[in-house]
Amino acid sequence: MPFSNRHYQRKIGFIFIALSLLVTTINDTILNVSLPIIARELNASTSDLQWIQNAYLLVFSSFLLTMGTLSDRYGRKRFLLLGVASFAFFSLLAGFAPNSKVLILARALQGFSGAIIMPSTLSLIAAIFPEPAANRKAIAIWSAMFGLGVGIGPVLGGWILSLDVFSWKSIFYINIPFALIAFSGVALFLPESRDKSAPPADIPGVFLSILALFTLVFAIIDAGEAGWGQPRTLISLAVSFVLLSLFLLWEKRAKHPMLPLHFFRNKAFATASFSMAITLFSLMGVFFFIPQFFQGIQYYSPLETGLLMIPQAMISVIVSMLSHRVVRRMGIRRAISGGFLLGAIGVLYLGLILQADTAYPVILLGFLFLFTGIDTAMPAATMTIMGSVPEEKAGVGSAMNEMTAQIGAALGIAVMGAVVNRTYLQHIRVLDLQLSPGLLEGIRSSIFSARAALLESGLANSEVLITDVNSGFLQGLRNSMLLGSVLLLGTAILAAVLLPDKPEKINNPEKSLRVQSDLTRPDRG
Repeated sequence: MPFSNRHYQRKIGFIFIALSLLVTTINDTILNVSLPIIARELNASTSDLQWIQNAYLLVFSSFLLTMGTLSDRYGRKRFLLLGVASFAFFSLLAGFAPNSKVLILARALQGFSGAIIMPSTLSLIAAIFPEPAANRKAIAIWSAMFGLGVGIGPVLGGWILSLDVFSWKSIFYINIPFALIAFSGVALFLPESRDKSAPPADIPGVFLSILALFTLVFAIIDAGEAGWGQPRTLISLAVSFVLLSLFLLWEKRAKHPMLPLHFFRNKAFATASFSMAITLFSLMGVFFFIPQFFQGIQYYSPLETGLLMIPQAMISVIVSMLSHRVVRRMGIRRAISGGFLLGAIGVLYLGLILQADTAYPVILLGFLFLFTGIDTAMPAATMTIMGSVPEEKAGVGSAMNEMTAQIGAALGIAVMGAVVNRTYLQHIRVLDLQLSPGLLEGIRSSIFSARAALLESGLANSEVLITDVNSGFLQGLRNSMLLGSVLLLGTAILAAVLLPDKPEKINNPEKSLRVQSDLTRPDRG
């Protein structure tokens, strides 16, 4: 270690833990502002854009628990280094993608690397900051990194795309220098940490969870294009239900399950985990479409869109940094339920006011409510989850925290995307008899290809048609945000009713059995 004082060692080490997390958050938000350009240059449809996001989220959420267990067992620092290095490599692969299918594959591989990084960061925090006060503060700063990534990503992406010398591929290359710095710092300043009693990986559980989530998300995204009553959609939903049932049955009987179902008997853990899923469900739906709204409806450039996202990122960072104080003064239950209530108000407000000519300050007020609420509730929910989990299961606890959140994110993009896409396609159905098949295909693909196709068509009423097409997208956006606000409001009520002010530790059955065995041994007097 370069420093002899442990206090400074862990502070310097924490900086690089935070930077490792920042690599993944920048990657997601920098992509959001780039989706319109990717849609045009790769001729990607709305469902392609959903898969470019969801390929990452599905693989990420499916492998989190396994990677959390493996990092606990074989070394959290070792796995963090592996995750950061592989993330840089797969970012390079994404940059070379010649079409949307290869890009979706590269994003899935990035998700695998992200699943290695994420649980290692939280479990290392638990190891180097065991004191409750220091741990709460570290988790608050860890949460603030999400807000910082949200702010840096769109501006950085917008700036890169505004330069003629760079293409959309550069938004993936920019991950590489961040990853190299994080890798060097983690290697130099962090101690190794492991739990030698961690169980082996649950391989059948991993594959069953991936298949179940994939078929569910496929069915939802497909329903956005074809409709919920189509045979392919119904079959996919049925298959996902069967796979999910098999997964839960396996996890209940497995000797070392990837998803410890007994954790959910703890009311605080179960409620906080559900809250995280609904948070990301609503938040990612907003994040996925707001940059598209700015660029596709209000015609801002990628750089302008990135700059417009800065205030909400500043709100996120400031509120997340102060969240541990809010929890200390208000208690877990009030912080989480009150935060969700504010978030529900913010999403509902955005759904009601978004129009093609809505002024930015009016939109910013919705951001203020949404992100003040969400960034109060999310760190508090994370503190609840980590406070409920036995210390020796910190890696599994952090992985479950992220898994529930990312499953919520994937489903949010899928469901809210399906709502937007289905509403949009139904709205433009009146054009079927008015326009040529080739022009209709461009309009159906996405809001971005629709505008380009209509402008290039040479039709005298192209501007009128663009306005009509935009109104279909806006109606879908309003419907999806209404759904998000209802879910957040319901979660606020649920948290107020079920959450205790102080979470109790989950009993470890394996530990209890060992203790019981010791107490009943014949050689004990």
